[in-house]
Amino acid sequence: MPMGASPSKIAYQLRTYGVDRFMVTRRMKAMNRRLQKELGYDAAEKIGHKWALTDFLIENWGSEKQA
Repeated sequence: MPMGASPSKIAYQLRTYGVDRFMVTRRMKAMNRRLQKELGYDAAEKIGHKWALTDFLIENWGSEKQA
């Protein structure tokens, strides 16, 4: 099971950019919608009150684009 981070903790780490916990949740949902629409996978999943990256995103994070 992937480790997760709460929206409050993520917002605290991004406080210099004026991000709050609600903005974190909105962005995660928007990324999920877009990735689901284009590739059929989610970027992150909700585990309790925390967000965790999906296995798909972890596996493809550093991979290069194949020609």
